[in-house]
Amino acid sequence: MTPRVRDKNNLFYLTKGKKYNNVFISDTDGEFALGVPNATMNPAIVSGSAGLIAKAWHWSYLRHGAPQLNGRFERMNNRRMESKDWAAWISIKTIVESVLRIQNISNKNIIEYLKGPDLQVDGSKGIGLNFKKTTNQLRQTILLISSNNWTTKVAPLEEFTDSENNLNTLGLSYNQTECKLEE
Repeated sequence: MTPRVRDKNNLFYLTKGKKYNNVFISDTDGEFALGVPNATMNPAIVSGSAGLIAKAWHWSYLRHGAPQLNGRFERMNNRRMESKDWAAWISIKTIVESVLRIQNISNKNIIEYLKGPDLQVDGSKGIGLNFKKTTNQLRQTILLISSNNWTTKVAPLEEFTDSENNLNTLGLSYNQTECKLEE
C-alpha cells in the first residue's frame, strides 16, 4: 500500500458517525490490520486479521485434552501445533476411527459412515465433530485468539443456537452456497 492510498484508509474518519459493534478486517498481508485496534472513532471489537482472530487450533487452548495433544505434538516436532497441523491430525484420526468402528475398509462404507449420524470424533475441542450432510463441511468449534496470542473465547457462542446442531451456526448453510454435492 502506497502512502497516498494509506491516507484514504484513515479509520478514525471512516468510522466517524457510523454505528457499529465490531470492525472486521480482511488483510492478507497483515500490514493494514496491525493499526486497526484502537484506531476507530468509537471503541469496538476488532476481528479478522487483527484483534480477535479465528483459528481452527491454537497452542493456548487449555480445555478438553488440548494441553495433552499440544504437549505430544511439541515433543515430537519441536514446535507448537498450528491449525494446519490440527487439520492433518483430525483428518487422519477421523478416517482411522471410522475404519475401526465399522470394521471395514471399503471406500463406499467409510464415506457412508463419515456422512452418517453416528460419527462423533473427539477433536480435543469439547464437542463431538462430524460433517454437514449438505456440504461435507466439518462441524467444529473455532478458537478466537486475542491480539496477545491467547485463546479468549470458543465459538459457537451461547447466544447463537441451531435446532439441529449448534455447530451449524458456523460456516455456510446449504442455501448459502452454490456448491451442491452430487450423489
